[in-house]
Amino acid sequence: MPAELFGERFYSNRAPAWHNLGLVLDTPMSAVEAFRRVGSYTVHLDDLVTEDAHDLKKKLIVRDSTVDDQKLVVFGIVDSDYNVIQPEAICRVWDEFIIDPVETLGVLREGRLVFVTTQLESFSLNKEDDVDNYLILVHSLTAAPTKVMVSPVRVVCQNTLTLAEGKASKAYKFKHTISETERIGERLVELHNKSKNQIISIKEAFEMLTKFKVGKETLDAVLDNAYPFPVEPDNPTEEELGDFEKKRSIVTSRRNAINSLFNGDATGGNLQTAKGTAWGLYNSITEFESFRSGYKDEAIGYDSLLGGRARTKAIAYKTLMSLARKEVKGDLVVI
Repeated sequence: MPAELFGERFYSNRAPAWHNLGLVLDTPMSAVEAFRRVGSYTVHLDDLVTEDAHDLKKKLIVRDSTVDDQKLVVFGIVDSDYNVIQPEAICRVWDEFIIDPVETLGVLREGRLVFVTTQLESFSLNKEDDVDNYLILVHSLTAAPTKVMVSPVRVVCQNTLTLAEGKASKAYKFKHTISETERIGERLVELHNKSKNQIISIKEAFEMLTKFKVGKETLDAVLDNAYPFPVEPDNPTEEELGDFEKKRSIVTSRRNAINSLFNGDATGGNLQTAKGTAWGLYNSITEFESFRSGYKDEAIGYDSLLGGRARTKAIAYKTLMSLARKEVKGDLVVI
């Protein structure tokens, strides 16, 4: 995450972040106060026109200059009905609707994303494997939607546990229109108020995974879904064959890394909850996706929470839950 941060725009209440950047205080702050302390900034919309002044009915999202970055930065092109909620304005929405202390606030990707979190209830699996839960607002200043969600984090390894769609993974996305953005505060309150039931569902799902032992057939099924091999093209050219072999090599390397993590190398992998279980395999994949290097290392944090890495984690979770339901006996929660 350090390369993703916009300057040192990161605030943490009490606990220092692993990257040792930003502002750490032992007194609670509102989101607006934290945003101003780490370094506020604004954006604006410009009309997109051709060289001969023809209006293309599109807008440019532009970040204004700041004290530590004097250049203007174009975030992207959006439709003419795009409604900008300034970063400080989204912080005011948080403060108006959420009374709990801000746990963390940060700004990523030169200002394209602002996130605010507060800690919810935690729980423990088998009295040894702790999971913290957070209410998270991820505000996008691009064409991507703003999102509010509850996200669990495994304490022993700080894995952000991305869940597939379902009862345990309620989240809301908002387009950048006036009617949509007016609902953000309401959804924040709704998720916060219902978080206790959601966390119960999350715990029940994770407990199910700790009871499900993973054999070779299950391991192969999960890897086939999360890391499928590319299909070899018919009558490929030399270039196509080279591209296929390169992609296959990457997939093989990732599957081997997951195997190594699952067979003892993962953080917390020797806990009884994780050793040889679906919970251990899920966290092996989560650890790999959270911390592996990539083509654009500066985007790892975003990708792990909302992008391709998050989708891989969700596929693994969905596959394991489907298999675990068929094996684990007792009353199950539909997740």
